[in-house]
Amino acid sequence: MSGDPPTVTVLYFAAASTATGLTTEAVALDNTSGGTSHLRSRQPRLAHVLHSEPSIDASTALLMARAGADYDRTSGGLPLSALADVLVARHPGTGLREILAQSQWAVDEEMVDDPANVVLKGGEEVAVICPVSGG
Repeated sequence: MSGDPPTVTVLYFAAASTATGLTTEAVALDNTSGGTSHLRSRQPRLAHVLHSEPSIDASTALLMARAGADYDRTSGGLPLSALADVLVARHPGTGLREILAQSQWAVDEEMVDDPANVVLKGGEEVAVICPVSGG
């Protein structure tokens, strides 16, 4: 359907997969937003997040609203650097924030040096690359 929000596929490996209980997840890029007017104004819409996600607490809803504020239709997407907040909000209490802080990102099988310079527009495959050890 053409009215559906753009999505990315997130691939979880190692600790990220263990924390989320998933190996893959489809994430709508504007799933934390409060609608088109919110996207234009870039103001968090906490009430919308609480209403649309009744199973989450207020602090998680605020985090989701802030991440949604980073979604900007004028640039056509969500900065990769904001995706971590969206994922943490989707998986509260799992330790995912700490895992993502130590991990790197790959988009469409290309490692990313600076997540702030990558804008997700939809259709991308985003991999969470956790640190590994061993020899």
